[in-house]
Amino acid sequence: MKNSVRQSRSLHRRIQLINLVCFLICAVICFSAGISTYSVYSSEMTQRQKNASELFFSLMKLSMDDVVKFSRQAISSEALQAALSQIAATEGEEQAKARTSLQSAVTFSIGELPSYVRSVMVRDVYGGDCYYSGLPYDRAIMDAVNQMIDATDASGNPFWHGLTRNGNSYLIMTRTIREAKNLSLRMLGSLVVMVDIRAMVRSISSEVEQEADETAVWLDDECLYRGALCPEDSDGADLLREKWQVIRREGKRYFVTPVSFLQGRIHVIKYIDYDLIYRTLRRSAEITIVGLIAAFLVAALLSMKLINVVFKRLDKLTEAVKDAEAGNYRVQVDGGLLAVNDEAGVLARHFQSLMEQIDDLINQKLKRQLSEVQAQNQMLQAQIRPHFLYNTLETVHAMAARNGNDAIARIVVSLSRLVRASYRGDALVSLQEEIGFVREYLTIYRIRFGNRLDAQINYDAEDEQIFLPRMTLQPMIENSVQYGVMKKAEKGLIRLGVYRRKNKIVISLFDNGVGFTKEQIEYYEHLTMDSVREIHGLANVLLRLRFAFGENVRVRIHSRPGQWSNLCISFDGTREGKDEGHVQSLAGG
Repeated sequence: MKNSVRQSRSLHRRIQLINLVCFLICAVICFSAGISTYSVYSSEMTQRQKNASELFFSLMKLSMDDVVKFSRQAISSEALQAALSQIAATEGEEQAKARTSLQSAVTFSIGELPSYVRSVMVRDVYGGDCYYSGLPYDRAIMDAVNQMIDATDASGNPFWHGLTRNGNSYLIMTRTIREAKNLSLRMLGSLVVMVDIRAMVRSISSEVEQEADETAVWLDDECLYRGALCPEDSDGADLLREKWQVIRREGKRYFVTPVSFLQGRIHVIKYIDYDLIYRTLRRSAEITIVGLIAAFLVAALLSMKLINVVFKRLDKLTEAVKDAEAGNYRVQVDGGLLAVNDEAGVLARHFQSLMEQIDDLINQKLKRQLSEVQAQNQMLQAQIRPHFLYNTLETVHAMAARNGNDAIARIVVSLSRLVRASYRGDALVSLQEEIGFVREYLTIYRIRFGNRLDAQINYDAEDEQIFLPRMTLQPMIENSVQYGVMKKAEKGLIRLGVYRRKNKIVISLFDNGVGFTKEQIEYYEHLTMDSVREIHGLANVLLRLRFAFGENVRVRIHSRPGQWSNLCISFDGTREGKDEGHVQSLAGG
């Protein structure tokens, strides 16, 4: 045991050393992984910027599509169409009234505009304009708008233009308003929508959490908007040759993500400070490496402490094993060790339980040896009683025969056979022998009580070699007689049946006695050695059947109190031999 304790402590030190080496190796690997992770972070950051830029471009295109959708809904308004048609068809005062209706129709049809739409203008066929929102229409802007309207074809499709005035940049959409009814091609006027590019870019940037000043917008090779962070000497057309690239402008490196749409007329370019991203990644990698190393060191210290705690528990368990080896099977493990829920606690509880079981087994073995000695003594004494009883019954039989009392002689003969059968040592007997025991009992009953009982025994001759525990059927018949039919004044009826049902043996006993109570049915159907109150009669039979055939013995009792009862017992059994079947009626049958 001293060697075991020494080996346990040596194992403790070995595990501590291995643990320390493993954590040092992990720290080195962590440092190397942190360095290599930098490149992964860089590629992930680059991909993230690409994804964010693509989302920005998608939202900008959707914003322009929303303007087109809004214009389509506006020009298809019935009120606006009716006002424009009336202007085209009237003159003078009627035309003036129609223009008033047009202003109301424009206001009603526009609804809620996006924040970046600065103005909406509807022009009728005679050049009259209706405005919605606060468009700063000065002379220069109006001239440019007139040129855009003149350049718009009559197909009704939207057409985009760029306009820069007074330091502001606008995207202007123009489209011809055509009569919607009956698929007419008649032109009713024009629609002009002015979009503030700066407001649109800032709205989209806030939605995707990006800097608006990183964006440049080009239309037909003309820069309409350039953010404050965009380099001045960059040409949108040149940058579109590659989708993702890093360029150097004005002493800085930029990560550039361009895209074009509207049939290549509009180019949107995102400029991101690549050096800033690089510094951020490097700082993140350094923090990650330091944090991982610190975490591993803390984990190493905690692990060493935990190992010490576990081995202290194992030392306590080793001391308990040492006491057990010395022969102390009543050893008590430390209560604190039994209370823990880790592996040491589980082992301690199992060890404590094992020691208690060993102690119980030792005590049981001593008790069993003592019981065997007592049983042998009782067996030797019991061997004397049957011989004395047999000789006494033979004397009574001889005296009854000599005095001419045949009834007593027959009772003595049947009783002698029953007593002799009950003292035999065979555990199992054939159904044929069991039926013989029943006949002897019914013979005694018939001599005593005459024809008060009609008893029938039904079985197949091929089942005569079914084996049952000795004295199984006779106690069941006696129980029905004594506690069933004998308690009623009318003639009793008992039907005993033994037969096979598939792979099971079934014993069925019917009588027209007083029946079973609910408590008795519950008691006998669920009888066990722990629940038995008195081991005699029917309880004795059921327990011996379970001892012989296992827990597959099933007991079912059906009864009508005061009228009848039927006891059914089924179990797996064995059978040997075959013969012809028959049905016999005994004791008055």
